[in-house]
Amino acid sequence: MLILGRVILSWVSMGRSPITGPISRFVYEATEPLMRLIRKMPHRIGMIDLSPIIAILGIDLLLSLTAQLINTL
Repeated sequence: MLILGRVILSWVSMGRSPITGPISRFVYEATEPLMRLIRKMPHRIGMIDLSPIIAILGIDLLLSLTAQLINTL
């Protein structure tokens, strides 16, 4: 949910710094470690940044794998 919130904040900021309020700062600081890791690999199609989509899909994959592992135990 925080990654989606970060995407929405980036749309609303429209070129201004999205890190102005305490909520925005929390969302940015909570998601930045994962986003920084994902930005190290190629993830753009033209001007579209796919790193939030990659992050959400990666988290979903990890949750699915963890659930399957727990179910096998």
